[in-house]
Amino acid sequence: MKKTKSVGVSSIPGYTKHMQEIVLDQKVKLLDCPGVVFSTEDESQMVLRNIIKVKTLSITPILKLQ
Repeated sequence: MKKTKSVGVSSIPGYTKHMQEIVLDQKVKLLDCPGVVFSTEDESQMVLRNIIKVKTLSITPILKLQ
């Protein structure tokens, strides 16, 4: 929309730390702000939806005995 680099973006959750305002013209402004996601899904679903970082997961190995 702006055709120039205006704000930093990332696919990593939590990248945006504060509200950023982008002015397109005299009458139009865009606001980029941190999102709040409340979810009761399990961690794997939240990772797939890019809500939490993979690094924050605590993985418990499951041993399969035969």
